[in-house]
Amino acid sequence: MEIQSVLFPISKFSLAEAREWIIKHGFKKQFYRKKPETLGNYHRFRQLKPIEGAQYYVKKKDRGIMFVFMK
Repeated sequence: MEIQSVLFPISKFSLAEAREWIIKHGFKKQFYRKKPETLGNYHRFRQLKPIEGAQYYVKKKDRGIMFVFMK
């Protein structure tokens, strides 16, 4: 399984804080967009393009950060 996206709740992270977290935790800078997509109430940082027919799993971490795994 690989991380497809990392989502940060807007209520707990500003865009700058979410970007800082992404960099601090070793995610490659070029994978996030200058203006990441907003999914509902989340800042979304896509790591991999979605693959048609893949299975997706979500795991919630501290402060509401969610990892979307693709298999």
